[in-house]
Amino acid sequence: MSQQHFTTPPSILARQKDGEAPKKQTREEYRQQKELEELRKAGSAPAEVDEEGKDINPHIPKYMTDVPWYVTYDHAKPTLKHQRIHPEKSKEYDTLNE
Repeated sequence: MSQQHFTTPPSILARQKDGEAPKKQTREEYRQQKELEELRKAGSAPAEVDEEGKDINPHIPKYMTDVPWYVTYDHAKPTLKHQRIHPEKSKEYDTLNE
């Protein structure tokens, strides 16, 4: 019986491209990112724009805007596509006029 021992979690390996290690943020980068988030929440800085050109509400929590590692489409840009209802799963109802 063979066992696999991963040095990094599979979720990190799935996100990696070309075998690169994940980049760790410095304290300065983290501080700048938090300041920008606070400015966006206060309305002083423009909101993030997703792939489709729609504004992303700055009051949406980070865990909801982050795309899960198992989602197949490219998630390099911020998006809320993974939160929306997929057209193939939505039900169509008859209208009253038919």
